[in-house]
Amino acid sequence: MDVNDITNGSVALSYGGEFVKFENNSVWAAGNLDSANVATKIWSKTAKNGTAHNINRVLTFSETVIGKHIEKLGSPAPRSIIHSGTT
Repeated sequence: MDVNDITNGSVALSYGGEFVKFENNSVWAAGNLDSANVATKIWSKTAKNGTAHNINRVLTFSETVIGKHIEKLGSPAPRSIIHSGTT
């Protein structure tokens, strides 16, 4: 699949298995999302095997464990108010 336009928001899978998000000429990998480090397109060039996009930052992978990502999406569990009868 040739991603020749990165202005419309979407997600692509890299050859290394990393999901890459792009929208409005900005590009993020998981590590960039963790650190709010957005890469911006500088230029694009069409080649024989597809479109090359040059960006101003390196795309990084996330070092955060998956559970922490899920934790950010959810609400904290309510604390139990049940007591065992002893004080």
